[in-house]
Parts: sequence; C-alpha cells; structure tokens
Amino acid sequence: MNRDLGLKAVLWMIAVYHFVMGVGAFLSADLAQKMAHSIFGIDLTLDPATSFIVKVLAVYAITFGAIAMIAARDPLRYRVLLNVVVFLYVLRIVNKIVFKSQYVAGLHIAPTRVWVECVLMAGFALAVYFLRPRTSAA
Repeated sequence: MNRDLGLKAVLWMIAVYHFVMGVGAFLSADLAQKMAHSIFGIDLTLDPATSFIVKVLAVYAITFGAIAMIAARDPLRYRVLLNVVVFLYVLRIVNKIVFKSQYVAGLHIAPTRVWVECVLMAGFALAVYFLRPRTSAA
C-alpha cells in the first residue's frame, strides 16, 4: 500500500468514526448512552445539563469528521487540515493525561482505559503525521 492510500484509509476511519458517533449522540440521548458504554466503558447519566453538553460535543465530533472527510478526499490539496487533525489528537491526549484522575473518578472507568485511549489516539495522530504529503499543493 502506498503512502497516499494509507493516509486516505486512516483519514476515512477517523472521519467515519467521528461522524457516526457525532450524529448518533446528536440525534438520540439513548444512543449516546449506549455508545458511551459500549465504546468507552462509561455509564453516562443524562440529566438535562449533561444531555446538552453531549449534544455540543456531538457537533464538534461531526465537524471533526467532516474535516477528516475533506482531507481524505485530497490530502495534498488540504494538507493544512492534516495538521489540524494531528493537533486535535495531541490536545486530546494531553487533556486525558492532565485530567486523568477526574476522568477516571467522574466517569467511573478503569485507569488503564485512559492509557489505551491515549495509545489509540497517538497511533492515529502519528499515522496522519508520518503519512502526510511532504509538499504542499501548488
């Protein structure tokens, strides 16, 4: 598999995951709870405030999915978006590490889960970083 095809595959995985998760959480509180439990191991209790926050986060997930979709269609032309993808993953990893105790205590998840999620995000970020085109579009 060449670099371009590999990058596009990674970006499409990122895009589809975020778009599906975002749309699901935006449209249905029940689906948001089921996804939180099955994918993240979180037992999410949705009161009106938390439900609103989930919907706001869903909008960001949909947007991130759209950014990854645009970049996947033409990585050379939209190279700057690849930097956005990597930057967002770096921020998410830093956030999970810095606020690990709050994440574990507040959402009742195993501490090892935080590290697994960080490794997965780092894998996607590194894949995008190392597979990205070396030159910009003319």
